[in-house]
Amino acid sequence: YNFVDTESSFFTLDEQGTETEVDLSGANTKSEERRAEISGTYNFSFGEKLSTQTSLVIEYSELEQSGDSANARTFTRPKGFLSASYDLTESLELRGQIEREVGQLDFFAFASSVDLQNGNDRAGNAELVPEQSWNYEFAIEKTFADDSQVTLSFEYRDIEDVVQRVPFLITDSDTGNRFKVEGIGNVPEATRWRVRLQGTQMLDRFGIQGGQLDYDMFVRDSEIEDPFSGELRRLNAETKWFYNFTFRHDIPQSDYAWALRVEDFENALHF
Repeated sequence: YNFVDTESSFFTLDEQGTETEVDLSGANTKSEERRAEISGTYNFSFGEKLSTQTSLVIEYSELEQSGDSANARTFTRPKGFLSASYDLTESLELRGQIEREVGQLDFFAFASSVDLQNGNDRAGNAELVPEQSWNYEFAIEKTFADDSQVTLSFEYRDIEDVVQRVPFLITDSDTGNRFKVEGIGNVPEATRWRVRLQGTQMLDRFGIQGGQLDYDMFVRDSEIEDPFSGELRRLNAETKWFYNFTFRHDIPQSDYAWALRVEDFENALHF
């Protein structure tokens, strides 16, 4: 059981110091959720080289909002995954996974609010639904006799009901007039992919006794139709590329070690 109970008031102040309250429709509301899920997993193998695991989850949720944004909804969503691994050789493994994922909502998005610091407002959205996605991942992993290891992976996500800031129409309860506002809403679809290389290289055979190099790097791209302009762009604030190299040296015949790390990344814009 989750709930958020919000009450907000918004005032303007004129030059004489007189406060005037401004109607902030949808600011006073209580959002409640009752959620339960049941899951089952099963592991099975085909011979000595191929093993699989599957998980099926059924999630049931009741969402109810009272106050300014009264609404009640129920959802039943299946999720889970199917994964498999196959040993091509004793040191080379292939892995794959298909997953259905369902996100969770920030209940504050149901209530209207004003950000005085940034000078903008956000209309509450009682019809918001969580993101859902199909995730596909494939990886190949190689291990070596000196315990070095390297993994190359590819991930693709097909996302539905992306939670973003969007324009939508609301109706004034007093006048019946409809006008466009900005708030948290859903964009129908988006896609994202990532290629990642990570591993550990032991450095003894290169003459550095007790040396180890860990690395992790990826490039990522995505595509969503901007809800304001209609143009295609990246998802908000995602990491476009990243790398991390960590060198560690355990000094032989001593209790000491030292390390050096270098990393960098670039994030996409947040609209």
